[in-house]
Amino acid sequence: MRKLSKLILIIVVIVSFFFFVLPVSASDGSVTQSKPFTFTVTGVPNTPYYVWLTGTFSMTGAPGDQPPIILANQENVVQDPPGGPYTIGSYKFSNGNGRTILEDVAPSTPQVPSTSYYALATTDSTGQATVEFQTSPNTATRSFTIRKDTPNQAINQNTVIGLGGVTNNLPPIPTIVPTIQEPTAISTTPILTPSPTPLPTTVPLPLPAKTPTRPVAFDIGFCVLAVGMGLLVIRKV
Repeated sequence: MRKLSKLILIIVVIVSFFFFVLPVSASDGSVTQSKPFTFTVTGVPNTPYYVWLTGTFSMTGAPGDQPPIILANQENVVQDPPGGPYTIGSYKFSNGNGRTILEDVAPSTPQVPSTSYYALATTDSTGQATVEFQTSPNTATRSFTIRKDTPNQAINQNTVIGLGGVTNNLPPIPTIVPTIQEPTAISTTPILTPSPTPLPTTVPLPLPAKTPTRPVAFDIGFCVLAVGMGLLVIRKV
């Protein structure tokens, strides 16, 4: 009888451990970008739990570098007003070295306030609470850790959600289609090639007409003959 009582006691202790100490029932998984997803908290019935995207303080919150957001106006889910007071965000979570939730999430931007990254979810009578998140094309493609915490529990479990796949797939590299530019008409000034300077044309000067010269020997002989004939005529007379 005592052995049976001890066995029942051991079973009760084990069940109590899983029911009260392990707060999150959701397992790690993947999320498709631009699709919503839910995070289920399992814990003590009717107990508030802080839920936030831990470690996102290094992100800018700008499009493309933005965590998922918690949808507003959910049942049993409360959020701080965007302009404060930051009652929930001022909670100093366990093992955070004094950091608050507001210091552990992405900063506010004109598009999304930082209060969209955390909330206070209260479990129902069955010990469960569902928190719905929303992603968009502005959500960074990476893994995110959703954390829940409560001062009344010693162990707090984190759940990793990989946006785009468990292996944290990067977005596909876009195919770059080369753009063919139309040729641009460029106005150019034609380069004038200087014409070669014509060489001066040398006109040959007319050669002076040669005066026919009579042979000197012929003239002398003719003169001698004439003189001789003249002498003969004089003698005869």
